This record gives sequence, C-alpha cells and structure tokens, in this order.
Amino acid sequence: MTSHRLTLGRQGEELATAFLLTLGYQIIQRNFATRVGEIDIVAADGDTLVFVEVRTRSRDDGISPLDSVTNEKRKQVRRVVSSFLAGAHYSHEQDLRIDVIGVIFSNDGATIEHLKDAF
Repeated sequence: MTSHRLTLGRQGEELATAFLLTLGYQIIQRNFATRVGEIDIVAADGDTLVFVEVRTRSRDDGISPLDSVTNEKRKQVRRVVSSFLAGAHYSHEQDLRIDVIGVIFSNDGATIEHLKDAF
C-alpha cells in the first residue's frame, strides 16, 4: 500500500473515531491486529460491543465506500472479531455488532456515512 493511501486511511480512521465519540461511543481499542487481519475500531455503544471497519476514499466518485466491503473482507473481519473475543474478557450476554463507516474526502471537506449492523 502506498504512503498516500496509508495516510488517507489514517485520516479516515481519525474522523471516524471523532464521529463515534460525538455519538457517545466509548473507544475501547483502535487497530486491533492479529495474523488473520485487523479491525479499525472496537467501541462500546451503550451495552453493545461494536467492531467498526472504516473505508476511506479520496474523492466522491459516486460509489459509496460502504460498497467496497467485499465478501472476503467480511469473512476476514469476522475472523478478527472472533480473535478479539477469544482474548478479551467478554460477557456472552453482551450484544455484538459490526458497523462500517465510509469517509469521503473532497475539496469541500469530508463526508461520513455510518452503516450500523452492516453484516
């Protein structure tokens, strides 16, 4: 991945984190990585444990970044969630959710789309 894409991705994650904080989420961990992959943000939305995949684009090309989550990426995210839960002090009574946040940068600033319970 190019340094431009890495920088863009980090900027998108920063905006997504700030966005979630304004909604009252508690950020538990960022960039949780295992050998099977990474999840960008782990947060709590009330009593619900939320795993957030952030997708960032540098311009609005008419295609939502939310649509860029492939079936393979969904499988990978689920494997990372399983790894997180295996190593965490997790109550099986706690609700879980996977969200996707899309960030689009343009000349006018940034647009954020939030899809709760994406898959």
